[in-house]
Amino acid sequence: MTKVLGIANFGLMDSVVCRGRELQEPQTDEGFRLIDVLLPQGILGRITTGAEAKFQRTHTGLSWPLEAKIYTNSTKALRRAPLPVLWRSLVESGDRIATWRSSDGADFSIGKMLAQSVCDIYSKMKDKLANLNEGEVRPQTVIAIPNTLDETGQDTLLHECIGLGMPEPYLIWRPVAVALAWLNHTEQKLRDTLKATDPNAHIHILYFGADALEFTTLRLRYYPHNNNIYILPLRDRPLEMPELAGIDWAGNVIEALCETNDFGAYWQLFTTFPEVWQAIANRPFDEKLLPRPWSTAKGWQFWNPVDMNAAIEKTPARSNSMLREILHSSCTLKDYKPGSTFPNQAACEIEKMLNEFPPEALRGVIVCGPLVSDDTLKTWLCTVLAPLKEKKFQKHSKQAQINTIWLSPSNIAVAEGAAIYGERRLADIPAYLDTMPQLYLFTETNGKRQWHPLLNAQEVLGGHDFEDKITGKFELPSGRRQLEIILCKGAVPPSSGDSLSHLPPELTTCQARLIRHWVRTRFKSYDEVREECDKLESWTPDYDYALEVAENIFPGDTAGQHAENLQDKVETQFRSNTINFPSSPEKDILLDVCVNMKPAAGLAKVSFMSRDTYFLGGRSSIRMNYATMKPCFAPPKSQRSWPALLEICAHPEDPALCKNIELIYEFEKTPPTSSNYKDLIDKIAKRCLQSKYKHDSGIIHTNGLNPFTENGVCCTEDGNELLGRIANKFSQDFNLLEAKRDIKTIKRVLPRVCWMYLATPKNIVSYIRTGLTGGDWSKSMKNILVESAGKCFQNESDIRLLYEHITKNYNKKYVTINSIRSVSRILRYRENAPRCLTETTAWYLAHLAVSLMEENSKDKNYTSKFFNCVLLIIYLLRFRKVSSDNFSLKYNNVRSLFDKCKNLIKNSIYFFINTKKDTLKSDKSIAALKDFEDFVHQRATGNYPQAVIGIVDEDNTDKDDIDEKDD
Repeated sequence: MTKVLGIANFGLMDSVVCRGRELQEPQTDEGFRLIDVLLPQGILGRITTGAEAKFQRTHTGLSWPLEAKIYTNSTKALRRAPLPVLWRSLVESGDRIATWRSSDGADFSIGKMLAQSVCDIYSKMKDKLANLNEGEVRPQTVIAIPNTLDETGQDTLLHECIGLGMPEPYLIWRPVAVALAWLNHTEQKLRDTLKATDPNAHIHILYFGADALEFTTLRLRYYPHNNNIYILPLRDRPLEMPELAGIDWAGNVIEALCETNDFGAYWQLFTTFPEVWQAIANRPFDEKLLPRPWSTAKGWQFWNPVDMNAAIEKTPARSNSMLREILHSSCTLKDYKPGSTFPNQAACEIEKMLNEFPPEALRGVIVCGPLVSDDTLKTWLCTVLAPLKEKKFQKHSKQAQINTIWLSPSNIAVAEGAAIYGERRLADIPAYLDTMPQLYLFTETNGKRQWHPLLNAQEVLGGHDFEDKITGKFELPSGRRQLEIILCKGAVPPSSGDSLSHLPPELTTCQARLIRHWVRTRFKSYDEVREECDKLESWTPDYDYALEVAENIFPGDTAGQHAENLQDKVETQFRSNTINFPSSPEKDILLDVCVNMKPAAGLAKVSFMSRDTYFLGGRSSIRMNYATMKPCFAPPKSQRSWPALLEICAHPEDPALCKNIELIYEFEKTPPTSSNYKDLIDKIAKRCLQSKYKHDSGIIHTNGLNPFTENGVCCTEDGNELLGRIANKFSQDFNLLEAKRDIKTIKRVLPRVCWMYLATPKNIVSYIRTGLTGGDWSKSMKNILVESAGKCFQNESDIRLLYEHITKNYNKKYVTINSIRSVSRILRYRENAPRCLTETTAWYLAHLAVSLMEENSKDKNYTSKFFNCVLLIIYLLRFRKVSSDNFSLKYNNVRSLFDKCKNLIKNSIYFFINTKKDTLKSDKSIAALKDFEDFVHQRATGNYPQAVIGIVDEDNTDKDDIDEKDD
């Protein structure tokens, strides 16, 4: 049977576990000294690690000999690299190749340096196993890796290990390895207590290491396999890298103990002396080795440490400046914003974790890593675990148990879990579930540009291959041998979605909405926003947000203009590449893309294939070469097939409510039976619910901001309190009116109260719902119910009811603006609205809109009613989100309907040019026609039909005009 080595090699208190022989090997000679990698003087020399590197004096921080000195100027790079620093740099490099710069210009791959350390451990353990088994042994190695290591770093590590002669290892995420060690002792009991349908069951892994303080939540899943049931940890893809690191914690403590800029003395305490690391872990010092000779700038002294507990608990949580100054010629570590203290910051992170899932579903907490010991609970760990105590989760044990905090010092749990994973892989037993990364490729086919998912963040079995294919979405034009592609890693670019994924932390939700509204309504081009957005610098450091909004709103490839600004400020998620083919096709040819990947196994394999293999030189596919990938700060605009969701911008100060407190108070005192009640609710509607106020902050100037959002939410606490009072009064009044069956007053109340959108009282929403299901209503009352529903309906069942009511009660001969506006609002403001459509209802609603357009065109009435119909048809295109076949131009009847609509818009252009001689209105109709055609033909590059929205907003007839014809 193949032996499995589980290796946890992070540079402090490392472990190797071979479970078959219960063989555990710490790799540090004194337990708490960092493991180093020592680089040769030339690129062809041998990299040394472990004890061999430790015994050499090169860059140890001593003042003599010269090669031991530490220099911090730009020309002297280090040849000694602590493993935690290497892991940190590799993780921070993301999808870029991480290198360690040397003074002679020969850069070393950090992946190779780490691989050399692992391979040296492998060779040592292989020899030990051979002696135990009296024969040649080639064990399967499993290497634990940080939870945020990118596929590029994984790929480099695997490639370098194989290049050094090691059999291909497996990789396992560090927290998953810990979870497997925990499950090895608890899985049987979990099977008896865990519900198979419980989606919230989870555990927390708190790892305290030199390279990172890594806090991870893993969900637990039932997994049937070969007539057995397994409990598997499910890893969600981390959204960000952990900022806190043991190297910064220890570095800040050491910096306080050293003379200013005594880098040599600092480096000895950091890499060679174990006492600071032992103090953080609350482990006893070896008094036999103290005091230690310590080479400082003032000469040789004795290092005899005093109590450091206070410094350890009170050291500010920030990047260590001395460490970065020593390293800056060799590698770059990111800085992070200072927090309070390391224990307090860690406690904040744990509190966030605890709030993500219900506490009753927590099945266990594992506290592990080299900075943890059996006695750590007596020091800073009490502060860190305080949030758990508040959740009544405080029982702890030295053995793995469910519903308990398992205190597991050092890296043994990591190494043991890695070995368990290797054994399961070899025995074809499922070990864990993982979430694939999100990868998108930008394509251009038949003139249509869009993003297509390569990997779509689905759950897969860890260690198993995943394969997917994009068929016929890439086009290689005739006569071309190269295909330019752009890869997006992470969330799809905002221009392909309904909202911006990026929200600056400095901005509140209302401020962000205000910027979006300011950009959308004040400016007409990206360049205009670019000229004005620097005014936001005094308001928020991240004024690039306004430019990001502009890039999504205004058509054209504007991202490139902003690329230079972005390049120095943000990490781009885009990479460009060129696929080279052996020859060019004789005609335009569609290509298929096949992606193959397995979790924690390096980069995805992406191949381009064609059914016509002649121009591929007889090959079946062409592989994408990641080595030629370059950062891309200016991806082309995707072309939209439907408009994005709109939003209502609330005034940041809520003047419509806060300036009318006396009116609200009068309303609260007035019963619905009062003679002035109807006049009063008119005032409430016009002054509080519909009134729009200007906003001038000295930075952003806007006209007509609403009292609240489409969700019925104000920007201030006072505004929300006043809105709640109005809603409560309307709710009470409505109960009385309904009991008296005062339909006349109800007809007056409904169109006004529903301007509260989702703040509309529940009993009124229920009344509208009941009204739409049936009843002998007048036509004007039906129109009131329909118009009101479009503002206050949100649930999918309610939205379907509205669609069904309109299709049953309105037709070509009787169609009102109220039904058009109602559906248009639902589609503009509610994300779930397209899912509630069927092909029949969507088609019917589109015909209703065209019918009303025809009616208005005959009357030469090209105002808001006409363009509200255009807006509805454009927003009905959101039904394409449900299926690409919906409103597809491949169908003749769809093309015919859209052609009719296009011709009606053209009629408005001719009317304004020839009859009214109104150039301004004709220009607006021309722009509206372009909006319509761009979205219909799937080539819109902006998020919204700006021209159509502008005409509808400008006429501003969207108030209370209930169509009462034939009533």
